[in-house]
Amino acid sequence: MASIVPITGGLGNQLFQYTFAKHLEICKGITARIDCRIGNPRKVEGSVALQELINENDRLYACQERLRLDRVSSRIYGWNLVSRLAGFERSRLEQFVISILSKIVFFFRYKQRYILVPSTNLGFDKTVSPENNCIYFGYFQTFRYASETKVYEHLMSLSPKIKSGQYFCIKKSIENGSNALVHLRFTDYLKESKFGIPSISYYRNALNLMGSKLKVDSVWVVTDDVAMAKNYLKDLSVPFEVKFMEQDAISDLEVWDLMRDFSGYIISNSTFAWWAAFLRRKIDAPVYAPDPWFKGMEDPKDLIPESWIKVTSL
Repeated sequence: MASIVPITGGLGNQLFQYTFAKHLEICKGITARIDCRIGNPRKVEGSVALQELINENDRLYACQERLRLDRVSSRIYGWNLVSRLAGFERSRLEQFVISILSKIVFFFRYKQRYILVPSTNLGFDKTVSPENNCIYFGYFQTFRYASETKVYEHLMSLSPKIKSGQYFCIKKSIENGSNALVHLRFTDYLKESKFGIPSISYYRNALNLMGSKLKVDSVWVVTDDVAMAKNYLKDLSVPFEVKFMEQDAISDLEVWDLMRDFSGYIISNSTFAWWAAFLRRKIDAPVYAPDPWFKGMEDPKDLIPESWIKVTSL
């Protein structure tokens, strides 16, 4: 029987979970499927974001057909997702009840018995072993699975199925010269004190480090709130032309794909930006990442590749 990896969250989280499923399939010979229903993954114009990147011929591709028990399954999935993570400790009795209830619900949903495997870390968890007939609950935010050669080659081929004329205009501008990316994420992070936003000194120091190693013609700022980003960076004095990517006429997936074309990266603590940097088309482009990744919680284990440069984010 195929093992199942439910996906949840935005595109960044979805890519980590999809990558883990690809690791099972390509590197471990495990038949695997992704479930796009029970984790309520974020959608783009009505479709799950990940499904607008992967080919329908991909054996991991999961349909969005509504099944019975989806609402109950989603609640049980959420319990399992956080039940073993640091900061979400539950009593042995709670763990036992969740385990029994989960087995019953997922048996009726999938018409099969599964071994339930919750990860104990947001990132790499060495106790998660590859096996058939499992449902894996986790975020799997680590470079380890994506770094495997065949998995990486597959991920590099991902691209939005639909691209607009504006996408190609911006792409031409990015590819013309040595342009660096600066990513800032506000909106939902402003409500998550545990995540935090990297300090202005992080961006200043990272830009100085980049400028000492890389000839930069201009810096492109990509953000989910242009007005807030302009205010946040107003006192930042840099010897580069600063541009803000116009995103009104292109989709979030097109923005993400364009972010892969830069000559240098200063990313926020966002998995959306992490994936753009990891799957950058200019493999020698330096990447600067915030350290710590989160301000109020433990960082995912083995999230930042060794070749990336960590810069203090506090």
